[in-house]
This record gives sequence, structure tokens and C-alpha cells, in this order.
Amino acid sequence: MKALASPGPMVAVDIGGTKTALLVTGGADGSARRTERIPTRPEEGPHPLFARIADTVDALLGPGAERADVRGAGLVCPGIVTETGVLFAPHTPGWEELRVRRVAAALFPRAAITVMNDVKAAALAEAREGRLAGVGHGIYLNVGTGLSCALVVGGTVLTGENGAAGEIGYQVLDPADTGVREDRAPLEEAFSGAALTALARARTGEDATAGTAFELAAAEAGFGAEIHDRLGRFAAAVANLAIAFDPARIVVGGGMARHDEVFTALAAALERLVPFPPTLLRSRTYDDAALTGALIAAREALSPGP
Repeated sequence: MKALASPGPMVAVDIGGTKTALLVTGGADGSARRTERIPTRPEEGPHPLFARIADTVDALLGPGAERADVRGAGLVCPGIVTETGVLFAPHTPGWEELRVRRVAAALFPRAAITVMNDVKAAALAEAREGRLAGVGHGIYLNVGTGLSCALVVGGTVLTGENGAAGEIGYQVLDPADTGVREDRAPLEEAFSGAALTALARARTGEDATAGTAFELAAAEAGFGAEIHDRLGRFAAAVANLAIAFDPARIVVGGGMARHDEVFTALAAALERLVPFPPTLLRSRTYDDAALTGALIAAREALSPGP
């Protein structure tokens, strides 16, 4: 692949359920980087967030530069990004009719705009610069506030017919599950950062986190059995995915990947259940993979082809 030149400032934005990360590069080679994180505040809706994104980018660009100078902008967010709205993104309400590309183009009027799903952007980063580089068939598994994955074949991140490839949070665990038609995501509701946080808060009545759930599980046998059951169902679902796709490697990212309990359960299920168990690795970047992918996507939009 030829070098991806950066003819001017480049911007990457990773919008999450709780925080939004921004990266601005400057200089001919894009080596000067400035980053910032701001709260997403999803309850306010998307437009106040984009106003704060604009203010933050202005500050990161610094004196002598303005948003009209930006040549490439990559923006990633949860859900299925379409031209008319972002679908299936329950942690960022109000985005269903938001034309993200149009809003981004208004912020960066002279830039090439790239908009994509955050987990697929993270997979792109892993495929170009991370632990899926050079892997023929790989999976990037994101276990964070939500639950999703992306499938990589020969360096290409598969999108699926409707952009929904890898949305494993909607997998059903029982034939009686109501599923997506009733705004349910059965697997994500069973095991994700949001699911474990809700369990811990119901147990303690405090401002608990997913990590609190693991602490409680270690201290209380009954609660530990529930967490073990949920973790087991999640690990089995990932094993089924590996059986269907036959990857050489699975890279796990997202905040939940830091917990040894998650990694150990996945490794055991893959070894026990999959005919050809893939190598399981943690992402090196955790929270920054999607932001890196947003920047890579923006650069590749400016310099496509080999």
C-alpha cells in the first residue's frame, strides 16, 4: 500500500455512549497529534454534542488554523450508520434521523468525510496497525458498554448487506427471546458493560461499575453464580461465531477486555468448543482503537488504492 499523505489537518472523532474522543493531526506527515476527550451527554441529544465537538476541534487546531482547513475527517459512532440516520444505537438516543455525514460536512466544509460504525473502525485499526495485520480471517470483538464485533478478511472489514455484520448483541439465547423487533438485544442484555453495571447497581444501590460486579461475584457465592452463568453464555456465543467464521485470530477490545475473568472465559470456551481454536489476544489500544480507525479511514479516503 502506498504511503497515506496528509495534505493538511486531519480530524478523527469517536463518539461513545459516555465519552467522545477527538484527535487532530497537523503537519505534512500528520505526525503532530493533539487529543481530547469530552463527555457525550447522550440525554442532551446529538446537536449540543456536535456544537461541543466543533469548539473542541477549534481549540485543538490552535491559532492560525480553522476547520475550513481540515482536509479529511473521520467520524465513528455506535449503531448502523445510514445516510438518513443511525439505527440500533440505544446508548445514543435521538440519532435515528440524524444525517451524520451532512452534519460533519457542515463542520468541515472542505474535508473528505468518512462516517462509519465504531467497532468496524476499531477493526480497521487492528487490521492496518494492530494485531489483525496480515491475518487472513480475523475477528475484532468489542466488549464495552455494548457488545459487538467486526469480521476481517484479507484486511477488509466486512459490512454485510445492510451494514449490520457483526452485531452479535442481538443474538438470541432462547427461542422465546423477543429480540430486535421489540427493541431487545438478548446477548448484550445478558453480558456487556451496561448489563453488569445495572446488576451491580441493583445489588449495591450505589454508583457501581461493571468492575464492581466482578468484585461482588468474588465475595458472594449466589451473585457469583449469576455472573458465571452470564459469562458462560457470552463465551459460548463467541465460540459459535468462531465455529461459523473459522478465524485465525480474535482480538478483544473495549473496557471489559481488561478484566481477566472475561479473557479467561473466552479462551476456555474457544479451546473447548471450536474445532480449530483461534488465537485469542487483547487489543493493545483498548479505548483508542476506534479513534485510530477513524483517522485511518479518513486518510484512506484521501489516498485510496494500492
